[in-house]
Amino acid sequence: MMNEHPASTHRRRHPALNLIWALPLALIVSYLMLMISTLNWCGIFGCSGAGYGRISDPNVPAALAFLIAAGVVAALPLALIPWSRTRLTRWLVAVVFAALICFLGYVAIGP
Repeated sequence: MMNEHPASTHRRRHPALNLIWALPLALIVSYLMLMISTLNWCGIFGCSGAGYGRISDPNVPAALAFLIAAGVVAALPLALIPWSRTRLTRWLVAVVFAALICFLGYVAIGP
């Protein structure tokens, strides 16, 4: 029996719906990277030292690298999933979002 509906009536899902699963997944991975950055910068007892004193040799380059990587990972779904018609818009929003994640991560560490 032939298909009763012509192919033109089938609706495709909008690609922006992929942001529903991709963005939370990227934010979870980004959060884990921010936690690693915090450990590199402040140590296991935090930046206050929790009564044991401050960490004597923080690994600041690794902490900054993880901060930047967290911003990039969080912004990748915004840049790669075609939720907007123009590629420039997607990349500009992704760059601003990555910078925001990096800034908020730095503020949250609070060295």
